[in-house]
Amino acid sequence: MASAYEEDKDALKAQFDAAEALLKEIQGETAAVRVAVEEQKTTIDQTTQDVEAVVNEMRQAESRTRDEIREIREEVNNIREMLPKVKLKPTVFTVLVTVFRR
Repeated sequence: MASAYEEDKDALKAQFDAAEALLKEIQGETAAVRVAVEEQKTTIDQTTQDVEAVVNEMRQAESRTRDEIREIREEVNNIREMLPKVKLKPTVFTVLVTVFRR
């Protein structure tokens, strides 16, 4: 009877050892997956920050461009308003009007 008990005990011990080995393997794989996910998260976070920075730069550049165009338009309109008041030779006046109408 002791031998059947010993056999059952050894069989159970072998099953527990196998289960423990599988558990350790799963824990190792899980740790590796966690590290990989964390690395991907870091990469994604950095990429997201880079994209946000580029979008902000583009918005600022667009705003500056709009402001510059508005200033140029105002200057051209001011010059157009001033031209009739200036007495120039017809050829120079004609050239200026032609240039500013473009």
